Amino acid sequence: MHHPAAIHFDDSLWPLLLLRFEGTPSPQQFEAYLTRMESYFERRERLVIIVDLLQTNIVGLQERCERHAAWMRQHEAQLREWPLGVVAITDAIALRLLVRVILHRGPATLPHLMVSRLPEATLWAAERLQQARLEAAAQRVREHFGLPPSRGPG
Repeated sequence: MHHPAAIHFDDSLWPLLLLRFEGTPSPQQFEAYLTRMESYFERRERLVIIVDLLQTNIVGLQERCERHAAWMRQHEAQLREWPLGVVAITDAIALRLLVRVILHRGPATLPHLMVSRLPEATLWAAERLQQARLEAAAQRVREHFGLPPSRGPG
């Protein structure tokens, strides 16, 4: 099944930001994605980011790898301060390796996880929100994705 190239943003469960990459994003789409990410950092609020790569193409991301790494270096201060964590969803080994390379170039303090399915990602995201004492946000994420309730603090 072929998808037109796109990068979808879903912030309806803020401070959870769900990004979904489809197909091979063009350089223009990728630059627009980076600019939009900056606008989220400008909110100066903690957030958890889920990056769904299940429908994307390794070729498109490989070409954008250097640009993404440079962007991460440029925004290192914001990446240290605002994201509570980033979880990437992919079942492609090549994409897992590429994401590791990109994350490795970011701040060492940025918690991250790689999973192969959305439920694992949303559970981790809810736990990160809970640990940051954003209980209401964690609860909304759990309810939206039909996750089990929190096991309490810690």
